[in-house]
Amino acid sequence: MLPGVWVRRASEVDPDTGAEMVVEVYSYGDGVIYYRASVSGVDAEPTASWLLPYLATAPFDGNPQVESKRWVEESLPKVRQGNPLKRQVGEGVFTLSGAPKRFYTLEVSHRDYESWLSQHLR
Repeated sequence: MLPGVWVRRASEVDPDTGAEMVVEVYSYGDGVIYYRASVSGVDAEPTASWLLPYLATAPFDGNPQVESKRWVEESLPKVRQGNPLKRQVGEGVFTLSGAPKRFYTLEVSHRDYESWLSQHLR
C-alpha cells in the first residue's frame, strides 16, 4: 500500500437473506479515491438491490446522486458474469459486475485513480 493511503473495510451479514455485504474504502487525506461494495450468497440479489444503489449515491464532486442510484437499479438485472457494466460521471467511474443471483460488486473510482494518486504523493 502507498504511504498516506488508508483502507477501511466493513462486513456484515444481511439478517433477512443471509447474504454477506463487504465494503472497502480507499482514501488519501480527506478524499475517497476508490471504493468497492460486494454482496455474495445463495440469494444475494435482494440485498444487492438495496445496498448497491444506496452506495452509488456517495457524495463526491460531480456525482449526480439520483442519476447514479437509478443507473445501478436499472443495471443490476443486466449484470452478466464476465461482462462488467461501466458508467463514467465526470472524473468518476462506476463498474457493476457479478454472477447473477449469487454475487454482485459495485466499484467507484477516479477515472484514473492510480495516476491521480501518484501526482498527489509527490
